[in-house]
Amino acid sequence: MTTDGTFNLEVFSSKSTKNKNASTNLEREKILVEIFSIEIRKLTKEELAFREKWISFLKTHVTNGDNILKIEHYGGRGNNFDFLLTTEIASMKLEFKFGTTPQDIQVYCNKDISCSDLFKYPEYYYNNVLVKLDLPCIRPSLSEYMVDIYKTTPSLTKYPEFYDYLKSHKTQIQTNVKNSITQFLTTYGNLVDTVKVGNMLTEKLCSKTTVKYDFKKKEFILLGKPCNGKFDDLVFSHIKNGNTIVLTNDRCTVNMLLRWKNHNGVLGPAWQIKVV
Repeated sequence: MTTDGTFNLEVFSSKSTKNKNASTNLEREKILVEIFSIEIRKLTKEELAFREKWISFLKTHVTNGDNILKIEHYGGRGNNFDFLLTTEIASMKLEFKFGTTPQDIQVYCNKDISCSDLFKYPEYYYNNVLVKLDLPCIRPSLSEYMVDIYKTTPSLTKYPEFYDYLKSHKTQIQTNVKNSITQFLTTYGNLVDTVKVGNMLTEKLCSKTTVKYDFKKKEFILLGKPCNGKFDDLVFSHIKNGNTIVLTNDRCTVNMLLRWKNHNGVLGPAWQIKVV
């Protein structure tokens, strides 16, 4: 709520700049909690319409018509959901998304899943690409590199020439990255731990309801509801486009795209997962 007692609903009208994503998302989440709890007579006409749209959506798509007693904010890295909704008969977890594009799960390679417990892609890239580069500088050790690639910025003070070289030879590095992903998945993709993937997807998707606010359509959209057994019995199917592991069962298809989130070959190797 702003200093004049109104809600800044402008944060729901467009995307924020990248450096303000976290703070703007937090502001949106707080508004969705507070606008539910505040006395109706204190709301402007615009705020009242937004509140009614929010509550109507929740009762139609989340609570099956049950009245909502309270909405609590649980957003943060310690939780995998943003709100806890309490009705007269149950409590339910809710994840909130914002934007206009489909939402995929992104998982860092060394966190939740791997193609092989003994041979992960970041190590493969280091041992099969970086150590073979004819560098005019000292490269970090594998252990140092493994720490750096999961940061938002690498240790520039320790190995500035190394990271400058990777960034300045962008075309070469991009080719190396593309080839390394294809080679790695061709060799090890069928070793993906399908049980681990299924358990991770169940934890992230099946324990909560996920909704999104589409700022172009100006409406809330249901992305997913709690599911039971949807990701059981996944099996490896094939490698698609040289960069995606495809898993299937009789209920869904899981596409696991291996990519770098920030600076190819420098920072953020990750699995971007889409469920069809």
